[in-house]
Amino acid sequence: DWLGDVPLVIIHPGGGEGSLHEDPLKRWPRERFVLLINHLARQHKAQILLVGGQQDKALAAAIDGMTSVRCANWAGRVTLGELGALAEIANLYVGNDTGPTHIAAAVGCPTLAIFGPSNPKLSAPYSPKAERVVTLWQGGDERPFTWEEGVTVTQASKAADQLLRLKN
Repeated sequence: DWLGDVPLVIIHPGGGEGSLHEDPLKRWPRERFVLLINHLARQHKAQILLVGGQQDKALAAAIDGMTSVRCANWAGRVTLGELGALAEIANLYVGNDTGPTHIAAAVGCPTLAIFGPSNPKLSAPYSPKAERVVTLWQGGDERPFTWEEGVTVTQASKAADQLLRLKN
């Protein structure tokens, strides 16, 4: 209720760190996050909350500095438990193929999961409310993955618009 009728959108732009090998291809390009954020602010008057771990602080700050709106940048300041609590009240969560994306989906938040080279058939987020999860993936197992052929801002914007109509 503290935002009134303004939708709260959580954006987690990081990913691909902390595993046995770092994989920057698991991160949707920041320029695309910027365009998606601008769309959500313009079309839905959304309040954007950037989250992530300590390693995502610079990325979140760069994205915040590139958007046409001011975001609340909480990267490096929110625990996974707090992220789950925030996702329970958020209208939308957008993130890469990461653990936090699975948390948002598991608590029932409408979730847009953007996958790079990883196959979502093997590791897409699960939600007790399946209609609240949209997974976008342009990958393929036969060729090397590049974001030039990956998920577009138009695809993400349409999916986000669809998910924002679901909340509550």
